Amino acid sequence: MDKHKTIISFFVIIIFTIFIIGCSIEKSSSLTKTIIFDVNTGEKIKITLNMRNGGKYDMSSSTPILLTNNKIKIGEIEFLSYEGYNRLDNISKENVEFTILEEEENNEVFFSFYKFENNDVVEFVYLALINNSITGVVIYFENNIPQESAKELINNLTFEKII
Repeated sequence: MDKHKTIISFFVIIIFTIFIIGCSIEKSSSLTKTIIFDVNTGEKIKITLNMRNGGKYDMSSSTPILLTNNKIKIGEIEFLSYEGYNRLDNISKENVEFTILEEEENNEVFFSFYKFENNDVVEFVYLALINNSITGVVIYFENNIPQESAKELINNLTFEKII
């Protein structure tokens, strides 16, 4: 009988441990950093950084918004007016030093992801117009940032106009 109680106790402990670990994973998988900015277009824009990646990415709360990876600057976000967005989009599309890597529209933004090449300089630029908004954003990535890292960070950011 004691052996039976020991086995039951052992399984209860295992189930309890799995439950605690499962709750911790769920809790840590929902980590985000959200900052609301009053933009010069008169709008309030909410930027959310998904930090499920172990928190290696971060963003500052002042403009220009510095983006970091393990506390090392990898880029910055600047806000644009609708006209500024269109002007930069046209320049990027007309300039041979820019290559469009991706263009897409989703629930949050219409965006273009560019590669800029000039001599030994290779940089990535993310340009987006926030849906239902007159505000755009541009993210300039540092020269030494690989395309995969830039794309990973972009995929962990969301932009939203606050009504």
